[in-house]
Amino acid sequence: GGRPVAAATDLAERRAFVDREGIGMAGGLDPEALGEALGRMLRDSSGREQMGKRGRDLAERVYSWDRAAEQVEASMIRACGP
Repeated sequence: GGRPVAAATDLAERRAFVDREGIGMAGGLDPEALGEALGRMLRDSSGREQMGKRGRDLAERVYSWDRAAEQVEASMIRACGP
């Protein structure tokens, strides 16, 4: 399985991504809020396991080397023609 994400960021888009994908917990740059989120994650082993699995699935589906190669090839075809 994978590992859940604990993110402290001031970018709302990154927090929304983590929440939308269900891959972990994200919050602002407040250390206390991050500590609380980490505590909730540590206390919820089942939720932590599910977040990690979703994160691993996402990484394999979207960020694999095969997917990256497909995206580069598609970009080159768009730029240069078939």
